[in-house]
Amino acid sequence: MEMFTIDSYVVLAVVVAAWATYDMMYSTKKISEINKRTFSKEK
Repeated sequence: MEMFTIDSYVVLAVVVAAWATYDMMYSTKKISEINKRTFSKEK
C-alpha cells in the first residue's frame, strides 16, 4: 500500500509537470504572437 501511494504521487507529479511544461510553451507562443503584433504596430 505504501508503494502504491508513492507511485500515485509520482504519476501525479509527472502529469502536473507535463501540463505545466505544455502550458508554459503554449503561453510563450501566445506571448510571442502578441509581442509580434505590438512591435509591428510600433514600427
